[in-house]
Amino acid sequence: MNFTLEHKRTNSGLSACLAQHSPGLSAYEFLSRTSFNTTEDYEILKNFLRERLRYMATNEDNAFDAINSQLSKLSSRVRNENLAVSTQHRLTKEDLRTIINKSGAMLVPIMSCGEVRSSFNSASAIGRTWLRDIAGKQFTSPVVKEILEAINVGKRSILLTGLPGSGKTCVMLNLQEELERINQNCPDLVPLFIQSREFADLPTAQDRHLLGLPANWVGQAARLAESMKVVVVIDSLDVLAIAREHSILSYFLAQIDQLLLIPNITVVTACRDFDRKYEHRIAVREWDCEFQCLPLRDY
Repeated sequence: MNFTLEHKRTNSGLSACLAQHSPGLSAYEFLSRTSFNTTEDYEILKNFLRERLRYMATNEDNAFDAINSQLSKLSSRVRNENLAVSTQHRLTKEDLRTIINKSGAMLVPIMSCGEVRSSFNSASAIGRTWLRDIAGKQFTSPVVKEILEAINVGKRSILLTGLPGSGKTCVMLNLQEELERINQNCPDLVPLFIQSREFADLPTAQDRHLLGLPANWVGQAARLAESMKVVVVIDSLDVLAIAREHSILSYFLAQIDQLLLIPNITVVTACRDFDRKYEHRIAVREWDCEFQCLPLRDY
C-alpha cells in the first residue's frame, strides 16, 4: 500500500492499539469490518443515540444529558474542593457507569413489565407469615394511613421506628396489603415487600437469589419506575444490624441509596428506636419523614 508518511504513522498507532486490546486483528481487517456514515442533522443523531441508550439504561433522558455534560468537560481544567486543578482527558467504562447512576438512571436492559411484576409478587410473598392477632382479633394501627398519605404526597424515604414488640412488622405487612389492594384498582402503583430478616445470614447475591430475592431487584424497580409508581417496603433493618453476616445491613442500605436516586420510587423501611439512635449506619441517615409505632395502649 502506498501510504503517505502521515498515513504510516496513523497505521502504526492503530496497529499498536489493536495489538494491545485485540491481538490477531490487523488494522486492515478492523477497517474492513467498520462502516462509517455521516449525519447531516444533529437532532437525528441525538435521537438515534437516545434510542440506543434506551435499550441499555433506564431514564435515558437523564443518562444522555449527564453523559453529554461530562463529555463537554473533557480536557477542561476543573478546580476541585481542595482547590487543586485537574484535567480529565477520557472517560472509562466505570466512569460512564458512575455518571449514569448519579443521574438517577441505571444500566439495565429493557424488561417485560409483566415479568417484573411477577418477580415482585414472588419476592413479596417471602416472610409474610406473622402472628398479627390477639385472641383472634386484629388491630390496625393508624400509622398505616399516615404512611399511605406520605406516599401519596410524594415522600421518597420513610422510616418507621418503635420499641421492640410495638408492632412494626404488623404495620409493614398491613401497609403492603393496602398497597396491593390499591394496585388492584390502580395498576400504575406497584409495591415490593422485602422481609430482610429472611436474608440476614445470606452473604452473597446468589444466596439471596436462591431464597427468592431477584438478583437485580433494584434494576427491575428502576425499569418499572419509568412508567409507574414503585413503592419498596423493607422490614427489619434492626435485625440486619445484629446479624451474623455483618455486611448485610450495608448491602440493603446501599440498595436504598440507589433506589432513592431513581425518580418515581418511594422506600419505606422500619427499625427499632435503639438502632435508629445508636447503629451508626442508620443514625447518620436522613429521611423525608419518620413515624413512630406506639404500643397499643397508647392508641
